[in-house]
Amino acid sequence: MARLKASRLNQTLLLILVCSGSAMLGFLCRGGRNAAANSRPILQASDDKVIEIKRFPNEPYRIGDLRVKNTEVVARQPFSARSLTSTTGDWLENLEFTVRNTSDRRITYIVIQMDFPETGVGAPLMVYPKAIGIPPVPPVPPRSNPLSLDPGDKINIMITAPEVEGIKNFLASRSYQLADLNKIVLRIATVAFDDGIKWEQGRLYRRSPGARSGYEEIKQAN
Repeated sequence: MARLKASRLNQTLLLILVCSGSAMLGFLCRGGRNAAANSRPILQASDDKVIEIKRFPNEPYRIGDLRVKNTEVVARQPFSARSLTSTTGDWLENLEFTVRNTSDRRITYIVIQMDFPETGVGAPLMVYPKAIGIPPVPPVPPRSNPLSLDPGDKINIMITAPEVEGIKNFLASRSYQLADLNKIVLRIATVAFDDGIKWEQGRLYRRSPGARSGYEEIKQAN
C-alpha cells in the first residue's frame, strides 16, 4: 500500500511539472510572437517632410523643378506638409518634378522608384515603382503610353491622387501609414533608349540574346 501511494504521489508531481512546463513554454511562444509583431520601429510622425533625390554616376538625365501642390521645395530640406496639403496623409499628392534628357540618345522608357527609408529598419526596404513609356522587353503593362524624349527635351512627372492611394495601400500591407513617414527618396532606376541601350543606376547595358537578363554590361574603357 505504501508503495502504491508513493507511486501515485510521484505521478501527480510529474503531471504538475509537465503542466507547469507547458504553460511556461506557451507564455514564451506568445511573447516571441508579440515581440515579432512589435518589432516594427515606432515612428515619430512630423509635419516636416523631406524629399531626397538619389544620384548615380553617368546619369543621362537631370531632375529638377521639384514641387508639391505647385509649391517649389528643395531636395533634402524639410518642408511643412500641412501648409501645402489638406492633411499630412496626402503629402505626396501632386508631387512633381521634371526629367531632362542630357544624353545624345532618345529616351523611350523610364522607371522611377520611391524608397521609404523608415520602413527599412530591421526589415526589407519598401520601394514603390512608377514606369513611364513602353518597356524595351515584354511584358508590356496595360494602358502604357509611349515615350519619346529627344536629347535636350524634358518631361514633367507627377504623382497623381490615384497613385497616392496605391502608395497608401502598398504601405498598409506592412501596417505603415503615409502620414507617419517623414522621408522619401526618389531615384531613377532605369532609362532605356531607342537604340537598344539602357542605363541602370550608373551602368550601361546592350541587348544580348545569350545573357540571362537579355542584356550585357558595356564595359567602360579605363
